Amino acid sequence: SLDNLPARELGMVRRYVQDVNAFLRELKRVVRKGGRVVLVVGNSCLKGTLISNAEINVAAAKAVGLEPTGRSERALPVSHRYLPLPAAGGSCNLARRMRTETLLNFSVL
Repeated sequence: SLDNLPARELGMVRRYVQDVNAFLRELKRVVRKGGRVVLVVGNSCLKGTLISNAEINVAAAKAVGLEPTGRSERALPVSHRYLPLPAAGGSCNLARRMRTETLLNFSVL
C-alpha cells in the first residue's frame, strides 16, 4: 500500500508509472509482432515503503499488449551495482537498497 507515502514520494511513483507506460507503448510500437522484450528492473524503497517496480512494469506491459512470458530474480552483487561506488562500502543507506534485480520477459502480440 502506498497510503503511508508523503505526497512528494507518491508523486514520484505516479510519475514513474506514467513514464513506464509511455516507454512500453513506444517499445510495443517498434518491436515486430512475435518479437521479444527483456527488461531488467530493480525494486525501490521510499520512506520505508516497498515500491514494486517489477509489478508496475508488468501491469503497464499487459496494458499496452505485451504478453508476459517469464520472470526471474537474481542477486545483484555489491561489486556490480552502479551506486554507491564500491569504495563507499556498505554503511550508507544507498548500499542497502538494491540487492536483487528482476528480469521480465515479454512477447509482442
